[in-house]
Amino acid sequence: MKPDDPLPALVASIDQLVALAPHAARAARGLFDAFRAEQFSDSQALYLTAASTQDNPLEAP
Repeated sequence: MKPDDPLPALVASIDQLVALAPHAARAARGLFDAFRAEQFSDSQALYLTAASTQDNPLEAP
């Protein structure tokens, strides 16, 4: 590779984005849960949260 080859920098940037993906997913889930709690009564929000975590209980809020 040439010294001014942009490939290593591109690979490093992609690695950083991949490393941040789980954090972004958790943040988005938190925002969605907060929005859902504002839109529904407490019992409806609890039911929806329980239903959404049945597919993957490890992703429970």
